[in-house]
Amino acid sequence: MAAAGLAGIRPAHGVVFEHLGQHGARITDIAARGQVTKQELVRLVNELETAGYVVRTGDPTDARAKLVRLTDKGRVAMNLSEGIILDLEREWEVLLGKGRKREMIAGLEKLVDACADRDIGPD
Repeated sequence: MAAAGLAGIRPAHGVVFEHLGQHGARITDIAARGQVTKQELVRLVNELETAGYVVRTGDPTDARAKLVRLTDKGRVAMNLSEGIILDLEREWEVLLGKGRKREMIAGLEKLVDACADRDIGPD
């Protein structure tokens, strides 16, 4: 990401990118989907907003609420990260074979779920 001129993105920011959707999302919704506290999510969104990856806009369905949306720079970062992930998965498949790659990903997902259940996470 840094080599592409997209500095300041950390793995913890993935929870924001992963749960934004096409039209943006409310902080409370992103936090719930990402299994992080609202306070942690606000901190992550603030960092991404300062770096120009997201922006807060009014929610057309609720004048009191704000949506977090990707900026053009954020869309570039999202597309680049998706490409990086696909490249990694292809490399894992070459190294491990399709079945073992699937098993590894399933095992990692179990670990992530177990960490979420114990309130263990990045940062």
